[in-house]
Amino acid sequence: MKKLLLAIIIIILGTFFYRYIYGYKYQKLVNNIILYQADINLLSNNGVHRIDSTTINLDTYFQIFDKLKIEPNFKLNYYYQSNYLEGFPIFLALKQKESLDSILLRFKEYQPPEIFMGDSIDGKTIISNEFYNYATTELNPMPHIVVEDSKMGYFQYLIFYLIGDRFCLFWHATRKDILCTKSYLLIKVKDLAAKDESNNFSKVQKRRSKRIFPQPEIKLEKDNCSIELVEFDERYGFSKSKYFINRQFPHSIKLITTRVIVPYSSNIIIK
Repeated sequence: MKKLLLAIIIIILGTFFYRYIYGYKYQKLVNNIILYQADINLLSNNGVHRIDSTTINLDTYFQIFDKLKIEPNFKLNYYYQSNYLEGFPIFLALKQKESLDSILLRFKEYQPPEIFMGDSIDGKTIISNEFYNYATTELNPMPHIVVEDSKMGYFQYLIFYLIGDRFCLFWHATRKDILCTKSYLLIKVKDLAAKDESNNFSKVQKRRSKRIFPQPEIKLEKDNCSIELVEFDERYGFSKSKYFINRQFPHSIKLITTRVIVPYSSNIIIK
């Protein structure tokens, strides 16, 4: 009888730990990123948006990702992509002696005959939308980040990819919420219910959301690290995605599967 009672107690404690405590260190990292991002200010002048450089220090910010390092001879930089539809920063990996201004000169047009969708507005100049394609391919920092070969290392690498540059967002630019603990999930559900002025979040959705187990599932395999995450996006709702990260440098991320667990839309009523 005593053994049975002890087994029940262990199961209850194990369930509590898994639901409410496991994942805390991962959620703490995500929250620290969000807290730093919240202090970065966006300035606006005659429709032109830019980041207040006095409110961000990339070296300090990147220290939050203590299991990651920039490849030697490279440095982390950013450019704020701003147009009439949206605004968001783009992280860049530049060579130590490389200047962002010198790169932008190749994409500047001072009196363009026509402004195309996606062109970035920078004062009296227009940065061609071709720069975005160049920046996200040739200057993409992800292949130049060295990752500690551990679960936390690959988790940080994925989080940097998903939300590392999602701050100072303007209009149509959106971000994801990364949920790693049950307690943080319940806070998110409560916030959605409180802000639900358009009845987009029904009682059924609320009940289903509370049943989600958001703890990350991280497995170190022979060649890859697999990570399953619960994410929230206001356009789609709560979803679970699985990613593969190759363990050999240069690292890369591949989305394997994603499925919506509880649909939600801030603009469209989902029944």
